[in-house]
Amino acid sequence: LMSGAGQEPGCLAWAQLPRPAVMGLAAVCDIAFNYPLWIVAKRTGAGLPLPRSVQETYKGGGLLWFSLFPTTAVEDGMTTLGAHSLGGAVSAAVSGGVAAVCVTSQVETLITRAHAMDGSLKGAFEKTWASAGLKGLLLPYGMAAMVGREVPFAMGLFFLRDDFTQRVAAAAPALRHQDGSSTFIGEGVASVCTSCIATPLSHVASVVCAYQQAHSVDWRTAVDHIVKEEGWVGLWRGLAARTVALSGTMFVFPIVGRMC
Repeated sequence: LMSGAGQEPGCLAWAQLPRPAVMGLAAVCDIAFNYPLWIVAKRTGAGLPLPRSVQETYKGGGLLWFSLFPTTAVEDGMTTLGAHSLGGAVSAAVSGGVAAVCVTSQVETLITRAHAMDGSLKGAFEKTWASAGLKGLLLPYGMAAMVGREVPFAMGLFFLRDDFTQRVAAAAPALRHQDGSSTFIGEGVASVCTSCIATPLSHVASVVCAYQQAHSVDWRTAVDHIVKEEGWVGLWRGLAARTVALSGTMFVFPIVGRMC
């Protein structure tokens, strides 16, 4: 993912950044622009009302960076290392599963519980510790669903996105530079196409995971409650917001990677 093709001369200094630093910078940009719709989708999936203020909307954004940065760094590294031995798609899928179990589940559980409690991240941590101890923090509800969410996401970002970028550039000369690299508009088209595949494939798992995290229930209970509230269509609530948010993520990470 994120080759140096199409770099401008003025970006050469940024090109010296280590790969983890690039992932960290991309995560900052992604959270700044895409976190609001991401948290709207998360709260909708959990059965929570929309946030009432900018402060409430961005609650947990800083903590999410500590998940998104290592998650994407691990996924980027594993995809690169495994590209020849496992194939890019399989490497991306494995990296998504590893990140879900090791980092993402733990961080997002605290964020979601803080929103569900209408309280602080510290309060969510203390409540989780008091009710479930270390196990509740390290092995939170929703880990299996998180794997089901992150595997398609990682395959989209670290495999499909590049494929779509190449196809768009090949099919539409107006959307590529003279050196063959994609224009910003071409990158945007590829990002939307990728999200329109990866988001539906992972969305039911995302909704179930969000509900589990917010209410500390197993997946069967989460599905039962969602279906009783809204029918089976409830498993797809928040799809539009999440599709747009992930389109932004699919755009930001490769663009920052290409520029840096």
